[in-house]
Amino acid sequence: MGLKKFIGNLFQAISHLEEKIEFNQRFSQSEINEILSNSKSENMRFLVDLLKIKSLSAFDISYILSLDNLSEEKIATITQASKLYSAEEFTEQGQTFSDFISKVCANLDMLNSSNIDYFKELALIKSELYDFTALLKNPTQILQKAQHKENFEFVRVLVK
Repeated sequence: MGLKKFIGNLFQAISHLEEKIEFNQRFSQSEINEILSNSKSENMRFLVDLLKIKSLSAFDISYILSLDNLSEEKIATITQASKLYSAEEFTEQGQTFSDFISKVCANLDMLNSSNIDYFKELALIKSELYDFTALLKNPTQILQKAQHKENFEFVRVLVK
């Protein structure tokens, strides 16, 4: 039994070492200090999960780890949302990945795996809004109205 525990501890130590190496290679010392200084201590357990999302900047990670009431489900939602971001779609509207993640974080209490696709559409349609709490309560109806409204606005543009 002692040998199994030793080998398990050895693999765990190697895993932590690999994570530290990745962390140090990806961010500068000042970025690491920023993440550590802005993060809430109870959220530090999610640091490794966030480091796995390669597109997150040090600012994004610092911001996420500074939020209240983070949970494994919310981190899973952030991970799922980050996969939905398409630079082609969002940069046309002037939205960066950090903007998108900020919108995700502003709506974390309402987001889950069943409405994350609607959230992406809302974020594309309503690029200036960050809080979609009311819109996420009935996403399909709101999306239909928003898409119809956007189309109507383009009909009223006069070209000379």
